[in-house]
Amino acid sequence: MKYIILSITILLSGCYTIHFDKSGEPVSGVEYEQWHHNLAYDLYELSDPVNPQEVCGDQNWSSVKTEVSFVNGLAGIVGTMILPIWYPKTAAVTCE
Repeated sequence: MKYIILSITILLSGCYTIHFDKSGEPVSGVEYEQWHHNLAYDLYELSDPVNPQEVCGDQNWSSVKTEVSFVNGLAGIVGTMILPIWYPKTAAVTCE
């Protein structure tokens, strides 16, 4: 029974991606990724907000992406067993 509940939980936990593109078409460039940590059902941000100008420095940024990947979801499930309020995401900034 325990494995059935775990399997259903894994299947129901979805991955998603949200893109914020600065211009109409995304420009390929250098991508910087970092984990972003939220608490209490995503109501509180433990990590600082991602600042694209700060990440890219002198370069312009072309897109910002936030996603819950399979690895984020798996870590969140394992983390929930220890601390049931942690929800990790990946934030990525693409610089031109």
